[in-house]
Amino acid sequence: MFHSTIPEQIASIPLNRKMPGLVFNWEQVAGLQGVKQIRSLESIEFDEIPENTAVEFEPDTFIVLGKKLGEGKQGIVYAVATSPTACLKIGRNEKSAKQFRRELLGVQHYDALGVKYPEILGADGYGRWIAKKRWRDVQNTGATALAVGRRLPDFLIRALHRYVVKFEQTGLCADWMPSNVVFTTNGCATFETPIWHIKSHGWTFASTFLPLWIQEGISESILTEFPPYNWPASDIEAARKAWATDPTYETWRKLFGKFPKLCSEWWSL
Repeated sequence: MFHSTIPEQIASIPLNRKMPGLVFNWEQVAGLQGVKQIRSLESIEFDEIPENTAVEFEPDTFIVLGKKLGEGKQGIVYAVATSPTACLKIGRNEKSAKQFRRELLGVQHYDALGVKYPEILGADGYGRWIAKKRWRDVQNTGATALAVGRRLPDFLIRALHRYVVKFEQTGLCADWMPSNVVFTTNGCATFETPIWHIKSHGWTFASTFLPLWIQEGISESILTEFPPYNWPASDIEAARKAWATDPTYETWRKLFGKFPKLCSEWWSL
């Protein structure tokens, strides 16, 4: 059962203590060479966490943070200093915590549809943090594919189409952001697992996120139920900018007509 509203707390996933180098108790972490400081989760100032800081994420359970791998609206991603195959996402605030909880609730749906994602090694039920296996050698993301050429190759467009329709046929939609989609030999995988219900007023992520993939239009990709956009480059760029800057999404409603009138934080509802 998928929640139409995200609860304030869901079941936590205990940290995987069998993962080599992921977690340490107090006695172990106190004896580790290179650890600069030991902090509680509550005491962290997100912009001031030095590399090799040991943070207590569960009682007497510490993870040593490595380099900052990425940062966005949803939080900060760190390497795990003592485990090259793990990474950790830490939320910034309640908005990001709600998104993390949405990601955890979506896992069962990705499993049911056979869509691969990095294994979750532990997560806080309030959405404050998620530990995952790290896909270090991933090359074929949507973002890298777009960076190579002015448009996606036809075979990737078809893979994306099958991925989108797979979810929509079950009444769900997911985050198709190019930076999160991974192209594999067996279809698309994803770095993140949030999920939404398709709303009754007609819009889906297939018809809203896809402009973020478009370079010069994809008229050559006409497929059943796959919207072939033939917009001028100026319209595409306007849609991209409005996604991040226009809280009313007026540009999107002009292009799509049925795009919902929601607040700028509609993704967290």
